[in-house]
Amino acid sequence: MDDGRFTGTEPAVGPRPIAVDIAESAIPAGGGPAAGAKISSYEAKELDFLDASQVLQDVAAGLETTGGLLSLLPMLSADGKPVGVGAGVTFGGSNLSGLLSGLAGAARGGHPGSPMRR
Repeated sequence: MDDGRFTGTEPAVGPRPIAVDIAESAIPAGGGPAAGAKISSYEAKELDFLDASQVLQDVAAGLETTGGLLSLLPMLSADGKPVGVGAGVTFGGSNLSGLLSGLAGAARGGHPGSPMRR
């Protein structure tokens, strides 16, 4: 120790077996979301979820836009009040706008892989 000469041997450690998880869509001929990039099957699944989520988001945006336009329709009412007291019904653009807004919310949360479903 005092003269600085050290000797030692390291134990031989062999490589451990590692399962390689490469998605089929990573193969250029296989197509898929990876488009030839090497990704795991979990990443390929997430890319599929991303595509489906984008479609649902586009549907929701369309429903919200249509609902906004329908809110411009006037309210119509029908009253049955023969002596000043009775029933009345009102329906119009705000009702249709609320309906489409609800459907848009359902489209946003409707994907099976969304965090709302886990």
